[in-house]
Amino acid sequence: MLIAGAAGMISQLTVMPIFAPIVGEEMLLIVGLLGGCTHVFLYGIAWSYWVPYFAAAFIILSAFVHPSIRTNVSKSVGSNEQQGIAQGCISGISSFASILAPLIFTPLTAWF
Repeated sequence: MLIAGAAGMISQLTVMPIFAPIVGEEMLLIVGLLGGCTHVFLYGIAWSYWVPYFAAAFIILSAFVHPSIRTNVSKSVGSNEQQGIAQGCISGISSFASILAPLIFTPLTAWF
């Protein structure tokens, strides 16, 4: 987790500012979502002890998701008051998902 967090921080600080103007936030969002899906898929079908470690490399790409979503929402709403409401909704949904995900994911991994 520490390595994935540090790698995500480095990718947000170095890779994202370079690629965002070139490919756009929408493409970074797609890349981040595909990276996260690839990580979860490989983690779910891990056939050997090394596969979860290999799959962890794809979670670095998912660091692009939250900044890209926030950027797109920020561009789509108007006034400052709406900015706060929109960003607050994103934070609330993210917090709710952080609570709900372990409740769903833990029993699923117990089956295997």
